[in-house]
Amino acid sequence: MSFVSSVGAALLLGAGAYMVVKGQTSLGTLVAFLSYSTFLYDPLRRLTEIDNILQEAIAAGERIFEMIDEVPEIKDAPDAIALERIEGDVVFEDVHFSYDADGARPATTDRRRPCATRKCCAISTST
Repeated sequence: MSFVSSVGAALLLGAGAYMVVKGQTSLGTLVAFLSYSTFLYDPLRRLTEIDNILQEAIAAGERIFEMIDEVPEIKDAPDAIALERIEGDVVFEDVHFSYDADGARPATTDRRRPCATRKCCAISTST
């Protein structure tokens, strides 16, 4: 939009200068007309900015709904039992992890990590 407004202002200035030289209008009228034209271009520029923001929001909404509508690759077994409420602690036992496929450099060793009820726990390693 700034290119269009710049070209429009240049055309108005050129045509207005021609009219001033020919005596068809005064310099004050030309200056007033150019000032009024900027009052026209500013709201148009703001409208195009609002349209750009709306288009970005629509595109983002479409991406969000695509993610929501995504069918998960992992599905429950047909005979799966619904898990209602779990009580008690969680204990990580015999957890091994390695960045190598053959397990030559283990990132974790065989450790026992308890996690108390209603607490957030994580297993972290150095990379």
